Amino acid sequence: MMKHKLALLFLLGMSSFTNPVVAGSVVSTDWFKNAGYGVGVHWTSQSMQSNGGAPLSYCTAVNNFNVNNFVNQLQAAGAAYVLFTISHAQWYFAFPNATLDSIIPGRTCGRDLYAELGAALAAKNIKMMFYFPSNGDASDPNWIAASQWNTNRAAFVQNMYNLVQSIGNKYGTMLAGWWVDNNYYQDLGTYYDHRVYAKMLRAGNPDRLVTFNFGGTQNWGSTLGKGNSDYQAGEAQALYHLPTSRYSGEGATQWHTWSPLDAPSWVDLSVTPPVPRYSDNKVILYTKAVMNEQGVMTWNIAAVQDTLISAASLAQLSNINNAVRKSGVSTVIDDTHPAISYSGGWLPWSYEYAHLQTTTYSTTSGSTATFSFVGTDVNIYGPTGTDHGRADVYVDGLLDKTIDLNATTRNNVAMIYSKTGLSLGLHNVKIVARSDSSNSGHYVEIDAISFASKADDTLLNYSSGWFNSIIPGAYKGAVSRTVTPGATVTYSFTGTAIDWFGMTAPDHGFADVYIDNVFKATVDTYSPTTNTQALIYELTGLADGPHNLTIKARGDKNPASSNSYIDIDFLQYASSSSAVPTSTVDDATVGKGLVFNGPWLTSNSSTYSGGSTHYLNLSTASTGSYAQYTFNGTECLFYGVTGPDHGMMSVYVDGTFNSTVDLYRVTRQNQARMFSINGLTPGTHTVTIYPGAKNALSTNYLVDVDFVQSR
Repeated sequence: MMKHKLALLFLLGMSSFTNPVVAGSVVSTDWFKNAGYGVGVHWTSQSMQSNGGAPLSYCTAVNNFNVNNFVNQLQAAGAAYVLFTISHAQWYFAFPNATLDSIIPGRTCGRDLYAELGAALAAKNIKMMFYFPSNGDASDPNWIAASQWNTNRAAFVQNMYNLVQSIGNKYGTMLAGWWVDNNYYQDLGTYYDHRVYAKMLRAGNPDRLVTFNFGGTQNWGSTLGKGNSDYQAGEAQALYHLPTSRYSGEGATQWHTWSPLDAPSWVDLSVTPPVPRYSDNKVILYTKAVMNEQGVMTWNIAAVQDTLISAASLAQLSNINNAVRKSGVSTVIDDTHPAISYSGGWLPWSYEYAHLQTTTYSTTSGSTATFSFVGTDVNIYGPTGTDHGRADVYVDGLLDKTIDLNATTRNNVAMIYSKTGLSLGLHNVKIVARSDSSNSGHYVEIDAISFASKADDTLLNYSSGWFNSIIPGAYKGAVSRTVTPGATVTYSFTGTAIDWFGMTAPDHGFADVYIDNVFKATVDTYSPTTNTQALIYELTGLADGPHNLTIKARGDKNPASSNSYIDIDFLQYASSSSAVPTSTVDDATVGKGLVFNGPWLTSNSSTYSGGSTHYLNLSTASTGSYAQYTFNGTECLFYGVTGPDHGMMSVYVDGTFNSTVDLYRVTRQNQARMFSINGLTPGTHTVTIYPGAKNALSTNYLVDVDFVQSR
């Protein structure tokens, strides 16, 4: 990143730029999207020492660089990749390079730091990417003169081509990507041929990712990256940009952003080690929100020269790792999301330290905020402080808790309410502001809401060969276990990510994971110690929609394991924020578009949404009976019951046959998502279901409708 003075010149010069030449194709960003987040590191010739001392000479610092310590820091951070500045304002390379020596002698080091670093990263399955500047900086006048930055722009550009080509060939597949800065600075946009530049950047690895920082922090809507960049550069100081889809980056590229976790100057230039700018909850929520929409987040670290990532910054990165990598996926929505309905005296507020920089607040007693979600766990976030009051929280119509938001010091993104262990299904939450308070203030603020769906092992569909095992410490006290080669378990869900939790232990083996019948990975569940509720496998970055997960026991094992057991404790999955329902109609609701025709009956139970479900048994009902839902939107979801006695139904959309849905399952599940219809044109649509035949394994023809959702 450029220092502020240079960034100003960059913006002022934009009016004279011409469009870069657009290339014809880009490479796959699948690994990058699946990574979710990584760490960017500005470790440069200007980085200060941890004691506040001036930087050591560059090659002395390179020789002192502790590769193992740094890789361990990245592993603790949960980084799937590191984006490292191999040069910055002052031009030095931490490796031998004849091309740079030919331009300006004395700027390379004898130690090949990145060969060592790349090998150590690969051993931990962390990819290595490089930041590369494309200009001259006033802090390095010798480079400006030697590179012909001011005297011969064409020669300078050729020097850049030659440098990246030599680096790419040197590191080959060890180098997974580039982030190229300043290529559009001043008049450089008229000199760089970005087709040529991209080709040189991919020397030694045709699958290497490339992005050009065309617009800097002020130009997120640019289309200049199309055909040149594989992913959006996404330089940003503030945390309020979110992807609308995976390819909503500039020029329809993979969405990505790079933002400072600690020093806003990007490089550590202070006499004290940098500390995080924002609260843990804010950065965790933002990371999750980006990943839910199939975007990628790079957290920048202004590394100190000797200890690298500061203790405070590493602690926050570790908390991100624990919340995002180890605790399971969840959906995050902002206070402005249309799924939240406000009534009576709520007002918007905006400030930097809130999630996406907005909150909605009220000081009016009786004001309500309501939302519905499908899942088992929910968290509500908002500020606490000396001027904040109390609120009542109701879940499914019952008062669950009175929360006190008063605190002696302000917490901008506090978790003000949490509820876990609900039945998997539709739930309604209502927050009611109160007039009483433990202080003189009555502010109640909502900043963000997160929720997740946990499917207990008893709700999954198993082949033969599985058995129930009571395990202390397991979710709900038990797991489903097999040692049978080829035994499978499947689960259908709708979302963008899913996690498999189970036991890892000294007697556990290998399993294969499939998504939508496509092999994804072989997983080793062996561990020298026994761990319950362990995150065994995480799959993120899926297209938002229906998916099928299959886990297959292989029967083989790690040589260190004493057996080949495979355990399923629970699955946890999440959708993008756009998938949150904005309209829900219960089966008992009359006059909101849901109609039943024929001898449908009502069954009452607290395990159903709203306490009831409509059902029909085709063995005793005439053909032609149907349930029909009319709505305005682009997507519709039907929920009901699946189980060993349930049949099939035919689905029609606007009078046209769409699909046949089989509701047979080995194990009964209430409030199950039976099917979804999406991708409709905006407007009014009618979905009709006709109960029909049954699976040969089913004992009956039952069809239930519990509730429907649309958006």
